Amino acid sequence: MANYFTIKEECDGMLFRLDITKDKLEAFIEISKQGSEQRCVEEQEIIRFLEKNKVVYGIDFKAVKEISEKKTYNARVKVASGRDKVCGKDEKINLNFRESVKRDPQIDSHGRIDFKELNKIENVNKGYILAIKEPLTNGESGMNISGEEIPAPDGKKIEYKVGKNVSVSPDGSMLISDCDGSVDYKDGRISVNKTIIIEKDVDNSTGNIRFNGDVVVNGDVKTGFLVQAEGNILVRGVVEGAILVSSGDVVIEGGIQGNDKASVHSNGNLICRFVENAKKIIAEGDITADFVMHSNISCMGSLKLTGKKALLAGGEVLVKKEITATTIGSPMGTKTVIELGVDENLKIKLQAYVDEKEFVEKNLGDICKSLNAFKTSISRGEMDEKKKRLLEKTVSVYNGLADKLKILNGEIERIQSQMQDIIASSLKVRDTVYPGVRLTIGNQVMYVRNEMKSSEFYLEDSCIKSRVI
Repeated sequence: MANYFTIKEECDGMLFRLDITKDKLEAFIEISKQGSEQRCVEEQEIIRFLEKNKVVYGIDFKAVKEISEKKTYNARVKVASGRDKVCGKDEKINLNFRESVKRDPQIDSHGRIDFKELNKIENVNKGYILAIKEPLTNGESGMNISGEEIPAPDGKKIEYKVGKNVSVSPDGSMLISDCDGSVDYKDGRISVNKTIIIEKDVDNSTGNIRFNGDVVVNGDVKTGFLVQAEGNILVRGVVEGAILVSSGDVVIEGGIQGNDKASVHSNGNLICRFVENAKKIIAEGDITADFVMHSNISCMGSLKLTGKKALLAGGEVLVKKEITATTIGSPMGTKTVIELGVDENLKIKLQAYVDEKEFVEKNLGDICKSLNAFKTSISRGEMDEKKKRLLEKTVSVYNGLADKLKILNGEIERIQSQMQDIIASSLKVRDTVYPGVRLTIGNQVMYVRNEMKSSEFYLEDSCIKSRVI
């Protein structure tokens, strides 16, 4: 047996064979008769044989006794077992993020594969625990059958490979993100990037982009895809019929070619080479572009058209402060709707209140018909207890709706008053305003029916006026 060493000894006609594993953790004995010897082997004889051959630890006295009592000869029996060492475990780093981001598309509610949702970015917030260490353990020494200690090593410490924007907790057990961003894990080093850079187009190869920092796209954003950032967005190429949503500024160096699908929402400023055929552009700050054509624009700051064309033509444009351009409209009389000085958020609120008011008034009208029917029943003496309870309930509903109508009228008046409080909004055109332009400032409307040159339009004495600039 290659894994054992064997000791043989003859004693009074009996052959004792002892097999000991090379690691000295197990011992086996086999006793056989020599010739016609009929004697029995005593328990103590076996133990003395073991001790003589340095088997002193982990002896199975029950097995030894059974060999003697049951005359278990010509059979190999385990008679001793050592205690193996238990090596200490090294510290282990458990990652609290996806180590490798798989490009597995999601299945939508209709069972279709959505290749736009690839979830390739691992977003984390400041304070997020990126990794946790499992503590090392100390080794437990063993003992072989010869009574010799088997030393066991303790587990080893493992140090974090600390990248940028991460830090180790004071007790050394956790790795924590110092900022919002995306996890970068390379060669065991963990970092958090405040800015994610897409080196090519946003398309089927990248899927939709959702990131809690800044996003830089070094290519185009293709039709049907989304880029959403809690920071700023910079697109080096063109935005096609895509959706961009930013909590900060948006800069689109190549412009927007929207195909009547593009939607951009910036909580800051929008700087764009051009905007053409966009479904909806919203900026809480200013919008700066060379030209805007056939697009729906909502700007809570100023719309600044600068550059070679500085053109605004077609579409509907709502701007809270000021519009500056070289040309408005076109020689073809393109319908161009411009509204100045009104906060679109107030318009949305006002419309919601007006819609709700109409609903309440309709319900009040229906209840009034029911109350008139009750009056008829009362005059005829046809009111039983059931009808009286129903009348009480109907009156209660009526009073509640009447109170609600008063509140709605108050809110409508308040918003209308705010909308009348127009800030100093104006439209400044350095060259030509063409027919086909409809200009609204506050609640005043002006239609441009003839070409006008180098003009500024403004509200004065509840009237839209113009002057040469």
